[in-house]
Amino acid sequence: MSGTWRLPDTQGWVELGPCPEAQHRLCGILVGFDGDHAARDFIHPDFRSWGELACGSEIVLSAEHYPMADVWRGQVYQRSEGRIVDAELKLTSPRTLDVLLYEGANLDEGVSLAIFAALGSPPDLIDLGDYGLRVIMGRELFGQSQIWRQSALPDTMACPP
Repeated sequence: MSGTWRLPDTQGWVELGPCPEAQHRLCGILVGFDGDHAARDFIHPDFRSWGELACGSEIVLSAEHYPMADVWRGQVYQRSEGRIVDAELKLTSPRTLDVLLYEGANLDEGVSLAIFAALGSPPDLIDLGDYGLRVIMGRELFGQSQIWRQSALPDTMACPP
């Protein structure tokens, strides 16, 4: 699955490979796109990443391989929307990757809701309902399918070294 993959529309190209800190996981960085390669990201949901160059930014975040389903599960940063979503990546041919992006619910969010409730500040019904829907039907209800194709990165789109 390692290599350069073309993201849909004008999102660019991502280089997939083993994560530097965990070689058994899959990571991906933005290596090219059509636009200003000196552009900085000021909409990232993690404030520690605000102002970083878009070029070289992490797009696929520490995906783990699940051999029984032959799928990689992790998260993807959607630069155009400034959000991190859950993702499943599946190689369907040597040069085609099916990617399912969805609004999932994580354990940290559930623990936070429980702690605030225990401290006397229960979540309102809308927040609780939203969390419940994402737990039960996040993939099916909020899923967005994409096809990433392995392709060469044109020199004119490549981020500077």
